[in-house]
Amino acid sequence: MSPAARTLVLVALAALLAGCAGGAALNPVAPTIRLAVDDATAPLAESLLNSYETLHPGALLSLIPTSREGALHAVETGRADAALVLHPVEGEALFHTPIAQEMLVLVGHPDLPVDGLNRVDARAIFTGQVRGWPAPDGLPPQRIEVVVPEAGTSTRLAFDTLVLSGAPVTGSARVAASGEHAAQIVAQTPGAVGIASGEAQPPDIKPLAYEDVEPTRENARNNTYRLVTSVEFVAGAEPQGALRSFLDWVLSEDGQSVVRRHMLAVNE
Repeated sequence: MSPAARTLVLVALAALLAGCAGGAALNPVAPTIRLAVDDATAPLAESLLNSYETLHPGALLSLIPTSREGALHAVETGRADAALVLHPVEGEALFHTPIAQEMLVLVGHPDLPVDGLNRVDARAIFTGQVRGWPAPDGLPPQRIEVVVPEAGTSTRLAFDTLVLSGAPVTGSARVAASGEHAAQIVAQTPGAVGIASGEAQPPDIKPLAYEDVEPTRENARNNTYRLVTSVEFVAGAEPQGALRSFLDWVLSEDGQSVVRRHMLAVNE
């Protein structure tokens, strides 16, 4: 091949490569994020992903609804890129950082003869040391029906930590699949008291004050209502690339405005 012909071939090859590079720039590989969630964080996660996809049309985001244990296991095994779970994660094996705050709420049947509980009374009731509600003179006390989410759920873990401090729940407690399910059982069971997460509760249920403070967002913001825990963003390691961009957005004012539709912002 003559020098002139070789030069033409090289120029053509360079143009072809430049064209390919330009095409890649115009059509980048869409970032893909798989986010595992437990029952307490699923609604928040769905709103976050929908809002992020609106701002970044090329992003491919998917939810993996599961249990708390399942969400953490999915991150550990690589089936999920990250997870959102209620309540802090123990240990240092996984990267985790708070992205929101959520209230725990003691809830009672609408006919419950009390409007609130302090920590001592709540511990006594949920551990089975106290089994009846106060009743008018001459009448037998109404039986207390304790309802709790099953062990291992994020709501139950937060309640065990914040209120029971590791003391076992009474063996007579009715066990629900989630905090939402526990609230539904309480609403239908006279004498029932349970634990749920979030300010929004069914209309046919009585949210109970804790330590004489009503469970409202304003009281949680000013630190007078103390049954508050964090929502954690969990990953296998320090997030990089698309995952880092997503986390940064969640922690930005735009992301936190989405958080406020469901929960408290991380720094409130």
